[in-house]
Amino acid sequence: MNSESLLFPVGSFLDLLDTTGNWDKAKLCAIFHPDVVPYILGVKCPDPMDSDDQIVWRWSLKGNFEIKSTYSSLMNSTWDVACRHKLMTNLERYRRHIGHSSLCPSCGAADESVLHVLRDCHGSTAAWKLLLPPSLLLSFFQSDLHDWILHNLFSQLLCANGGPPWSSVFVSTLWQLWKGRNDLLFNNVRHTSNVIVHRALTWACYYSGSFPQRTPLAHYTCYAKEIGKQKYLGSLGMVTGLRTCLPS
Repeated sequence: MNSESLLFPVGSFLDLLDTTGNWDKAKLCAIFHPDVVPYILGVKCPDPMDSDDQIVWRWSLKGNFEIKSTYSSLMNSTWDVACRHKLMTNLERYRRHIGHSSLCPSCGAADESVLHVLRDCHGSTAAWKLLLPPSLLLSFFQSDLHDWILHNLFSQLLCANGGPPWSSVFVSTLWQLWKGRNDLLFNNVRHTSNVIVHRALTWACYYSGSFPQRTPLAHYTCYAKEIGKQKYLGSLGMVTGLRTCLPS
């Protein structure tokens, strides 16, 4: 709606305030649909003394983008979206009537649920098997989505040799699996399990500060065939078999 069709000119939101600085309900009702007005009234009124809007990173105290704050937000809150099955998978798109198929774009053998993308699709399963020893595979693939994410997200397992904690490895792998899925869907690029694990471990090391400070990333290589180089100790006992980024 343009201002020429209104009973009074509106140049900015300040023109919609009354003399006390509050929303002028009569003006709002004259412009907007009655169902919309209550939502506007619930928004803080603009203040002429406010500074101009600017882009800030909400998860950083200084408002600047930081990799560490990004991963902290993933670990603390963002994966709650996954726990509530709200990631925009094909199954969710189909449920909302904005997609034509609920099938997984990678395997085409099952509905693309959140758990399927992040764990049960053959490509995801292969990635997790590169990280976990055979003794833990059965229990790892049995729990439901909510328990599976929260159990691993808040795991206290620590690496005995100074590598990243399991919670960081887990979150990084989830993120790389989701990115890999989107790369396949939108760019027709399929990443191997080794590539996904390599990237996940690299990000986990950076996030947790597990790389020696003076050693550049280029000097690290993910040895896909190295087994038993790291040991995790925690409530599940000793876990061996994590393939990790080692100095080349």
